[in-house]
Amino acid sequence: MSRLQLSTKLGLLLFALFSSLCLILLAVLYVVFSRSLVAQAAADLLHRGHGHAEALSGRWGPEALNHVVAMERQTPLIAAVVDRGGTVLASSEPLGPEQARYLQVDGRALATPEGAVVSGDWREEPYLVVWSPVFRNGEWVATVVLFEPTEPFRRDLEAFKVASWIALGIMAVLATAVTVVLSRRLTRPLRQMTAVTSAIAAGDYTQRVAIRGNDEIARLAASINRMAQSLQTYRAQQSAFLADVSHELRTPLTYIQGYSEALVKGYGDEAQRRVMAATIHQEAGRLTRLLQDLFTLVRLEEPTFSLRRQPVEVGQTVKAVVARLLPAFAEKGVNLRVDASEDLWVDGDGERLEQVWINLLDNARRHTPSGGEVTVSIGREGREAVVTVRDTGEGIPPDDLPHIWERLYRVDKSRSRAGGGAGLGLAIVRRIVELHGGRVHAESRCGQGATFRVWLPLRPV
Repeated sequence: MSRLQLSTKLGLLLFALFSSLCLILLAVLYVVFSRSLVAQAAADLLHRGHGHAEALSGRWGPEALNHVVAMERQTPLIAAVVDRGGTVLASSEPLGPEQARYLQVDGRALATPEGAVVSGDWREEPYLVVWSPVFRNGEWVATVVLFEPTEPFRRDLEAFKVASWIALGIMAVLATAVTVVLSRRLTRPLRQMTAVTSAIAAGDYTQRVAIRGNDEIARLAASINRMAQSLQTYRAQQSAFLADVSHELRTPLTYIQGYSEALVKGYGDEAQRRVMAATIHQEAGRLTRLLQDLFTLVRLEEPTFSLRRQPVEVGQTVKAVVARLLPAFAEKGVNLRVDASEDLWVDGDGERLEQVWINLLDNARRHTPSGGEVTVSIGREGREAVVTVRDTGEGIPPDDLPHIWERLYRVDKSRSRAGGGAGLGLAIVRRIVELHGGRVHAESRCGQGATFRVWLPLRPV
């Protein structure tokens, strides 16, 4: 596994791409420049040879021949005039074997007055050679042969090559600097994300990534920040939940441990021991209910939990729960009334919906004094069934109302503990309703009771 940092890998990749592009560009420039240079030189040389050929066409003789070759003695060029058989009629300097092999003029190449470039290979040949035919009265009588040394071309192109390598070196240095800066700038957010995610993995959920711009990296940083915020919130809720659970468990366990120890040691008379046994039984029951509610809530919040959906008539589930709870209401002296005007069907889990009505009605019973009333009404709002539970109890303070759906939240801890509530019932209600695609709402005024509403989507007709 490579141990190179991402910034180093990115820098090397950028440098390789930049260097490759520069090399390709310089190679193309070199080829284009060399071909253009030689082509222009050949065209100029051919044009010069045509000028001499035209001069000889108009004035032929030894004096004209000597004049033509004399003009080239002051230049790096070599000029020669040969007849149709290749015999040298005049030359600007003595010709050696390297020049002589170009003097056998091919008549087919001179069928037109344009002439021909005989040798254009500047890499291998010592001369660039052109033929320019001389015509008199429409008849080809001689040829002007011009030689231009190719060594200057090679020297100029070699200088161009050296300059190109120097320029490439300078660009490589600049590219290295730009690549280092650019790669570090591009990977800085990633390095910061790595540090933040490592801190989150170690349990520090307060770390955040600085967000710059609105590109993919910025959106990734925002996602990491949202994840960190969610984990921080979840951790805080988990800690608070565990603290509340510990507190709720501590009270019944303290009673059970204290009174059981008193019974074991034989404290008190028979009547006192019966009271202690009854207290142990009561606290054990409360502890059992608390653990059952906790288990239910944990199951409902599992991602894999699913409802056993089937067609359910809302009024039937409400009436079944009311019939079950009537004795408890009667024992406390609270009147329980049901108002169901029509049959409303939903796709839901009947057992879980009954648990919703049990929790809401039990909550209303515990907070409604003797002589009070709890009313359950069932109606329709658009494409939703609405179940409303109203009580005439003490109501809920405005500061507590937004928190009543939270786990283990109790408006009046002492009264809830005495009545057996642990603050999980409404949390279970909200979760079950949300799993059905519905919603819940509560409203209250102190001293005027509370109203809880549950909306559930109706089955499509």
